[in-house]
Amino acid sequence: MSYLPTDIWLYISTFIPEKDIRNLYSLNSFFLNLALDERYHEISFLQVHSKTIMLLEHIRDMNISSRVRRLRVNPTWFELETTESKPSNKSVSSFMLRTLSFSLKPRKKCNKYDHGEDHGPLSLKTRIRINELSTDLILQFVNVTSFVIVTHYWPHSESSPSFLTSCWQTFGPRLRRLTINAYLAAFIALLPAPSQLCSLEELTIRFSTDLTTDQPDVDTQLFSELIVPFLQKVTPKLRTLNLMSSALGDHSALFQNLGHMPYLTTLSLNVGFYPPLLRNTFGLSELFTKNVPNLKHLRLQPLSTFRRPPPSGKGHDFFSNWVTDNASTEHFLNNLETLIVQPPPDNGMTIDTSPLIIPRSKDTLINLVLGERCLSFADLTTLVGNFAHRTPAQGLKVLYIKLISLSPQTFDLLAEKLPGLDDLDVRFNFLLDEARNENPDPVVDEETTPE
Repeated sequence: MSYLPTDIWLYISTFIPEKDIRNLYSLNSFFLNLALDERYHEISFLQVHSKTIMLLEHIRDMNISSRVRRLRVNPTWFELETTESKPSNKSVSSFMLRTLSFSLKPRKKCNKYDHGEDHGPLSLKTRIRINELSTDLILQFVNVTSFVIVTHYWPHSESSPSFLTSCWQTFGPRLRRLTINAYLAAFIALLPAPSQLCSLEELTIRFSTDLTTDQPDVDTQLFSELIVPFLQKVTPKLRTLNLMSSALGDHSALFQNLGHMPYLTTLSLNVGFYPPLLRNTFGLSELFTKNVPNLKHLRLQPLSTFRRPPPSGKGHDFFSNWVTDNASTEHFLNNLETLIVQPPPDNGMTIDTSPLIIPRSKDTLINLVLGERCLSFADLTTLVGNFAHRTPAQGLKVLYIKLISLSPQTFDLLAEKLPGLDDLDVRFNFLLDEARNENPDPVVDEETTPE
């Protein structure tokens, strides 16, 4: 067995769950390499603890660091509290980067060491050593293709963290997936030069807002002067773009300045669709119209923020109006393969835009997720009727819906109209023996029953 060709071992490994591969390191040299690749595929820099230095020293081995493909970082911006200094009450603006936290934790697809318990403040000497090791270690992550930055603190805009500079220089040109989740103002320090991301295919950006301030004009300015120029440079090569924002400024500039993205196939938007968060929807409409030929997977999640609520009515009304206004546009949301329309959690939205969107992609949709409102049996009949003309092999495969009621007729309808369905997720309010007994009046579906 040990003399089998490598390609045979590789074929055998495809039948083994990834979580089990790392336990086969003693089988032979081939599985040893596979196990190490799986164990160190992803590394997370999270929180400093007493064993951080030992872990950093361990990962410095080139046989380990060269196997890292995905890096998660939380740049911890805080006052340096050590056994040699007493805590002080300084403002957020005085926070300085002192440490890059490091930990490895187990997950389904890789094995990482647990960061362990917090054993209290470390000495200043220890933290300085952790800084040095962390920055040096990043220079060895030459094969990283996915980078995640998540911070809930406000980085000082004038600082240029050496570890981030090392990241962009070391694996920036080969980076394919980048995720940044931070306060909008933090992007001043976190964004790299677009020229350093020449291989980027997937970009996820989430803008949050500082709860201690209320400066929508500053947010709007940051969108126009910082975020838009960055997006204009990187989006022409993107295949996937995910934008999420709870910032308080006007997001119009984000969409008005994005042109045709020839490779874009997947788009996700989780933003407020109402003024003052979106004063001008023209750019948003143009974004969809310009990218119709290649856009195949779309996720829309309109949100409302209590810190800047819509001027009148409900935020989702503006989303519905935007869809209605564009429904007559010839190339609006045509030929989609995946459509996900969801309200934010616990929002109580009752919007219903599916009758306007779905018919445009009735010949191409494969995955459909509707979390907008509870559908009546009549609504469901109309919905699935859009796909009844397609063969089982080429029809709808995934359907997630919410219903007012579930009855035997529901399954009869789905079996008749969607015989090729592979994945069905139904949430409902009432269980009935006959669909005709359903009350068609709208209901508040706060606690639908998963089935």
